[in-house]
Parts: sequence; structure tokens; C-alpha cells
Amino acid sequence: MPAIIQICVVIVTMAVVVMAIMTLRLLVRIDGLTKSVAEGVKAFEDAIESTRASSQIHELIGTTRQIAHSLRTVAGNVEGVTQRASAISHELLDEVERPVHQAASLVRGLKAGTNFLMQRWTRRAPSNNNYSRIGPQEGGPEHA
Repeated sequence: MPAIIQICVVIVTMAVVVMAIMTLRLLVRIDGLTKSVAEGVKAFEDAIESTRASSQIHELIGTTRQIAHSLRTVAGNVEGVTQRASAISHELLDEVERPVHQAASLVRGLKAGTNFLMQRWTRRAPSNNNYSRIGPQEGGPEHA
């Protein structure tokens, strides 16, 4: 396989790995944030229920719940985009890999065939022709 194609495959693979790592780190952080927000909301709700706070505090809790829900939705969307990017990169590698392997096989075959012919040609002596000793009466190529 040519070096440039190998380099490209390595670069694409590294990009996919980096994207996956970054996505996992982002999802872990978002998950931790949503858990912290949910715990804060729960503690805040408990405190408000015990003190019987005003309706504005309940609105704040509702808004915080919406924010937590939105963060979870964003995390899900990021995960979906990452899966799609991973699928696209796999498709790209699949589309590139087969033709590259075929081209590399063709080059190896041509190289092997050329080496074989060159070895036969360089080892062949000019007087090593079996037909030169057989005349037309003995069934040589002129006989036909």
C-alpha cells in the first residue's frame, strides 16, 4: 500500500479516535452537570417546601428543571452527531480501503510478473533455442 494512503488512513483513524474521546469527555461532563443540577433542584425544592416559599421560587425550580432537561437533550444530540460522524468515517474508510487493497494487489502482481519476465529474459542464452536444432522435416515450427 503506498505510503501516502497509509498516512491518510492513519490520520483519519486518529481523527475518529480523538472525536470519540472528546465526545465521551463532553458527555461525562454534561452528565455530571445534569446530576449536580438535579441534586441542587431537589435540595432546593426540599428547602422551599419546608419554608413554604413564594410562587417565584417555584417558577425558578421549573426553569431549572427545563434547563436540566435541555442539557440532557443537548447531550443526546451530541451523542447522535458523534455516532453519525463515526458512521460516516467508517463508511469513508470502507470505501477507500477496498480500492486501495485492490490497487496494491494489482501493483504487487504486476511487479511479480515483471520480475519473473525480467529474470527469464536475463537468464536466457541466445543459443538456448530448442527449435534451432530441429529442421522442417523433423517437426519444427516451419513444418506447420
